[in-house]
Amino acid sequence: MKKLIDNKLFPLVIRYAVNRWHIFALLCLGIVLMAYQKPIVELVGGNYTNVTSAVVALLILREEILQKKSHGDLHDKIDELHNKLNKKG
Repeated sequence: MKKLIDNKLFPLVIRYAVNRWHIFALLCLGIVLMAYQKPIVELVGGNYTNVTSAVVALLILREEILQKKSHGDLHDKIDELHNKLNKKG
């Protein structure tokens, strides 16, 4: 069960969370919460500071994922270059 959660469910949740449309929806929710500061709106959408912190956390997570992918691509290119140099030598 732990493998299923770690290998399937968790990556799926992260992929959904860092989706640009999810971040856009949270930004829109934050704008609505700031524009209409009524108890019913806060009951449904939460506090706008919570929405702001969620957006920032998702943006940081998205940037980390992109950097990790870029770092992995760089390692692949370096390994490929080493292999080409070893074949010539």
